[in-house]
Amino acid sequence: MASNTEYSTKGLLHLACAAYRVNGKYISDRSAYEDSTLVSNRDLILYSLGEKEWFGPTQDRPPLLHVTQEDKDLAEKVLAYSKKLLFSVIDGTNQFEIDLHKSLSTDTSTISKLGFIACSPNSYIKHATTRTLTKSIRDCEDEYIGEIGSQLYDRDSEIVSVTKSTNYDAFNVIAVVENKMVSWMTSKIPNTGPAVIISANIKDFSTLYKHGTKVTRLNYVKVAQ
Repeated sequence: MASNTEYSTKGLLHLACAAYRVNGKYISDRSAYEDSTLVSNRDLILYSLGEKEWFGPTQDRPPLLHVTQEDKDLAEKVLAYSKKLLFSVIDGTNQFEIDLHKSLSTDTSTISKLGFIACSPNSYIKHATTRTLTKSIRDCEDEYIGEIGSQLYDRDSEIVSVTKSTNYDAFNVIAVVENKMVSWMTSKIPNTGPAVIISANIKDFSTLYKHGTKVTRLNYVKVAQ
């Protein structure tokens, strides 16, 4: 049974951002239940608060969350995003989004609201990624780069989207090179923002799902940031 202790909502959000950083993504309670090797973001927060006891082997106990400046910076972005959208969301029909943003609008919260707070960094990041990608697509030329089978060397780029693949244990990267869209798969998560493609092969030509914009698919990509 969840306690009735009142916690600072911003403090809980700081922990939610730390949990997102530690897990590298948002892991729901259901996903963790279906895969015992995972620990949900919500549970990471509960263990750190002492609101949930660990009954597994000591060596497998999840680490306590320690909030960094990076987590606090992300939390401020989440709060700003939430405040901006709160009234427009209320006019909509998505009750989950309404409850999520309402949960962040109070000074204090109980554990009963933690589910909403725990997933809020993921909600913000998805929104920010979509917004950045949409703007990049709008500003880019709808053209391919080079020829299939050729190579790229020392090209300045702007990584605008990094998403976890639903089919592979890898990440799909979308970037802008010479005002055109390129993409590739990688096992390591790059940062969004400026990057130099040291070398890459042009694998094929395709279009971005949902957008229909031309995108040059790369492989064997070496990137410096």
